Amino acid sequence: MLSVLAFAAVLAIVIGFHEMAHLTVAKLFGVKVIRFSLGFGPVIVKRKIGETEYVVSLLPLGGYVQPLSRDLLEEEQEPAHPEKYFESKPAWQRFLIFLAGPLSNLLLSCLLLIGLCYFVGVPVKSSRDAVLGEVFEGSPAAEAGLKPKDKILAVNGEEISSWDSLVEKIRAGKGKAVKLKVERANEFLEISVLPKEQETPEGKKFLVGIAPELIYEKPGLVKAVRLGAIGTWKYTMIFADFFKKVLKLEAERTSVGGIIMIGQATHQAASRGLVALAELLIFLSLNLFVFNILPIPLLDGGQLYPALFEMATGIKPNKKFLYVWQLAGLVLLLAIFLLGFYNDLERLTQK
Repeated sequence: MLSVLAFAAVLAIVIGFHEMAHLTVAKLFGVKVIRFSLGFGPVIVKRKIGETEYVVSLLPLGGYVQPLSRDLLEEEQEPAHPEKYFESKPAWQRFLIFLAGPLSNLLLSCLLLIGLCYFVGVPVKSSRDAVLGEVFEGSPAAEAGLKPKDKILAVNGEEISSWDSLVEKIRAGKGKAVKLKVERANEFLEISVLPKEQETPEGKKFLVGIAPELIYEKPGLVKAVRLGAIGTWKYTMIFADFFKKVLKLEAERTSVGGIIMIGQATHQAASRGLVALAELLIFLSLNLFVFNILPIPLLDGGQLYPALFEMATGIKPNKKFLYVWQLAGLVLLLAIFLLGFYNDLERLTQK
């Protein structure tokens, strides 16, 4: 039950923050907003406040803000108020309405990262001992029986004195099983672990699925803001590079996930506490920012660049071009969705 609530909360925050930014800027420029929706498909809950209907829909695959448009049905038209139509606004205002969503996700990630730095502290890897801070679920280490707080004393009979030396000896084995001497609650154990080759930002490496025990140092507010901003920029560049590889078909197929993968990640984060959930929010929000800033039709990026072109040239793209543009976006998004869903099912069946 906790995981379900956490899953709903995570999606509501990330998607809601994004769509609320669109709504706020649209209303700021005098555009009438017909509907604000979290999710797609059949409506579960709805309530009309002012001129806008707020709904929660069945499929948690995103959300949308529906402005008053000349393409809507006749009963939605307001001929007495032409200034309320989305199309009546100049290109720069339409550009800012589209841009507000992605930027809100960037801002959310930055604020969360600043908050973690200031209230929780900045993690620093302990160099004194090789103590496990985390053993990842389903990893070779978890299957072998390793647990958080275990202290690794030796690898294949050779004593180690730091986390770096532990990592070095595991990777030096090039995939061969390693025998670990472990201290756990004043007991000494011998545990054998078989590393598994996995894709990392530095290429393929043999890993066992462990993370070091961390100590946290709390910086002042000014330093926390600086570290949060720098961290947000670095993570954004990592995600941008990943999406670039996906669009160029250079990324590993299995690196693309869908809603099931998000649900699993939320379940794991919820079991680890609020800090892990905040980290997941940062991850998902930055993903949404980068995904929506790319020139992908049907998403915000697909609307941003035609509006930017109109701002620069004064020429509004014709409807035939926009139709083909949106159709291409639909095909691309459907392909990404199906690939993510396929990978999710494949991961489930392999367990």
